[in-house]
Amino acid sequence: MIRNLIIITLISNLVYSCSQPCDNSPDFCGDVVCTTIFAQIYIKVLFEDNRSADSVIIKTINKNDPNIIYELSYYYDQFFPNNSGVYTIFDDSFREVAFNKNLEIIVEGNRNDLSFEEEFVISSDCCHVFKVSGPDTVYLKPN
Repeated sequence: MIRNLIIITLISNLVYSCSQPCDNSPDFCGDVVCTTIFAQIYIKVLFEDNRSADSVIIKTINKNDPNIIYELSYYYDQFFPNNSGVYTIFDDSFREVAFNKNLEIIVEGNRNDLSFEEEFVISSDCCHVFKVSGPDTVYLKPN
């Protein structure tokens, strides 16, 4: 009986905390329990022949204010071995910037005489950033 009461209490607390409306400030999230992961949004960069592209220079820019460039501490994720062409384009260090809105960004990539430019929409909740729209894979093309 006590076990069932504890389970019901935990479930109702979870439902209550997840149903709280957020205003436009991450400070409002006080009682929300988040996972400890550091969320990152990735893209895969390929050459036109579908080979993974290494050594691509990535830049993430605010579409509405091109003077705002999101400086990530790294773009290639060391957890992907063998130059797999996977790059981070946004992460939880910018969670507050995207909180409870659709942040439009432009991601540019350059490698020698090849490049790409793609638009993405990013958002975040009380805990983590996530991609709303945009491709998972991009292709380098001649400039």
